[in-house]
Amino acid sequence: MHQMRPKRHIGFKLFISLLISCSLIYSHLSCALGNETTTSDNTQSIDRLIKEILLNEIKLARFNLNYRLEAAKQGRFKGIRYFLMQEANSALTMSGLTVTVAERMAHIHGDEHRHLHPGALRHANVLAGVGQILGASGSMFEFVTNGYHSYIAWRKGFSPAKGIKYVDHLVTEIDSQLVTMQSLAEKENETGNKTSLVHLSEYKILVDIRDLLVNEFNSFHVSARRSLWTQQSFYILDTAKNVTGALGNLYGYKALARRHRIFNQPAGVLVTISGAFIIANPILSRLIGKTAAKLDGYSLKRSGLGKTNTSLAKLQLDNDELKDNCKKYKDSETNILSSLDRADLYESHEQRFTKQLDIANKEISRGNRVAVQNILSGLFIGGTKLANGIMFIEAGYKYYNDPRMTNVMLGVGAIPYLAGSSYSVADNLRIQVMREIDTYRLKKKHELPGQLIHSQLNELDVLEKSVQAMIN
Repeated sequence: MHQMRPKRHIGFKLFISLLISCSLIYSHLSCALGNETTTSDNTQSIDRLIKEILLNEIKLARFNLNYRLEAAKQGRFKGIRYFLMQEANSALTMSGLTVTVAERMAHIHGDEHRHLHPGALRHANVLAGVGQILGASGSMFEFVTNGYHSYIAWRKGFSPAKGIKYVDHLVTEIDSQLVTMQSLAEKENETGNKTSLVHLSEYKILVDIRDLLVNEFNSFHVSARRSLWTQQSFYILDTAKNVTGALGNLYGYKALARRHRIFNQPAGVLVTISGAFIIANPILSRLIGKTAAKLDGYSLKRSGLGKTNTSLAKLQLDNDELKDNCKKYKDSETNILSSLDRADLYESHEQRFTKQLDIANKEISRGNRVAVQNILSGLFIGGTKLANGIMFIEAGYKYYNDPRMTNVMLGVGAIPYLAGSSYSVADNLRIQVMREIDTYRLKKKHELPGQLIHSQLNELDVLEKSVQAMIN
């Protein structure tokens, strides 16, 4: 019995050693499993957050496109409607000037002015006056129509102020989510988990998309304001041009009807002012539009929605970085399956921004070309009317007691303006025909602005369904 005690003592020690070893092993396993569970939870939290950010960014992209569609809405028949009114204006003015030149130049020698037909000359003034009243009416109708479209946009929530408020709220929410995501990714990185490098690449891409969407809204907002102010100022100045021209015709009519050449004085002044409006209109309206755009840009900057330095090139670089990281770690134990799925979504965003940039460049090029054509046409047509007005003024102030020289001055002065009006008739027709051909060509290729926007909206719907499917 005495010899068995050491064996019992050895057995007890062995039992204690095994118990301690098991405890240590359990402790290590618990820590390992705990870390693995924490890492897994952190990854899932980041995945959920990324999906929420993507949904909000898709929402912002959709609002941007709808804003562009509604805030600068142009009716399908706006161009045709305006063309018909302005073509009637130019044609009637040309007809009146043709009568004036034919009648006055036929009686320009010697005392032939005594055989002028005042009735024909009065009718010439009536034709030109009616034409310019039609022109003023057409411009004011388009001015009011633009105001109506702005009211409808306001009702739908796409007015400038409502647009800024909505986008600012959405961007603030996205920024908050991005801050949370960055914090989670950095904590994940501290554990040495390689998944964090993939998530940090995604973070950069989501920030890029956020910045490019803000830039997109900024561009759409500024462009809509510039377009509206350019058009509205153009219509106001065009109305002023036509009203002053019509009043000039009225005083010219009075000079003939009352046989009192003193009325040629205000007629000449008004016709000259009208010619000056023709020259200044395409330049001034464009300057007013650019000024409105500048002021709108400052307003957006104060609201925190100014242009960012992020470019499409940066998004492309960050996309390439994500792809490289996914290739590098896809065979390791990192959990990047969700990131691999999202890589295609990020590429879709990149393609959409590329398309949008291409559309914007084409529109800028087309707008600059049209602006130059309008300015050159305005200089020529306005210059010919200016010459007519100056001759009218000279006849009214210098020769109001000399019927022969009055006839000479008014007949000669009408010749350049007849050339200008004839050019206006042909140029209006050329512009409208080219516009209709361009519209038909773009429509056939499905590249009209409205068609492109609706296509992009459909693409966003597909993207949104893909993201929602990942969440489920």
